[in-house]
Amino acid sequence: METAHKPSPIARWKLALVMAAFFASWFIVKPIWHLLDLHGPAERAIPLAIPALATFAFVRSMMAISPGNPALRRYGNGLLLCLLGYLALLILANLVANALPADWAVSLIIQIVPVIPMLAFLWVIARYLTEEPDEYQRMLAVRCALVGSGLLLAVAMIWGPLQRAGIVGPAQTGLGFVIWCAGFGISRLFWYYK
Repeated sequence: METAHKPSPIARWKLALVMAAFFASWFIVKPIWHLLDLHGPAERAIPLAIPALATFAFVRSMMAISPGNPALRRYGNGLLLCLLGYLALLILANLVANALPADWAVSLIIQIVPVIPMLAFLWVIARYLTEEPDEYQRMLAVRCALVGSGLLLAVAMIWGPLQRAGIVGPAQTGLGFVIWCAGFGISRLFWYYK
């Protein structure tokens, strides 16, 4: 059994800062985009370009922590392909939706296609869990997935009564994946620094 690589404090803080930038980019970019009142190609590209760059930096920082682990390298590459594939298909879906007439079947396909890379991400995680040679790292990944699932479940359970009471509007279900990833990533940092 391999022993887990213990990264330097600088590498830990670098990963924490990149992870914070990654999650912040998903919530900060859109208000800035609306504030600047962008139109044309920039209207579609800018809100997704910054999270794409943050995604790339996050995955590369994560992979640099344990460079000798092929399972982690495959996981990082798969994660990067899934997230960048999602962003690319989302841009393509927006362009196609604006160019084609509103037909029910076409709209359904256009809205479902960008989700395929996010479903592939579940396969990437499952593959990582089966290929990770270090039992401790595998256990941490499972623990982090449970924290992400618990956070998503907690948000969903709290949102329902708040919505029925009229305190909040309808849930943005597209943020479910972001909430799960936030729980996964934050718990990973917690156990990483512990």
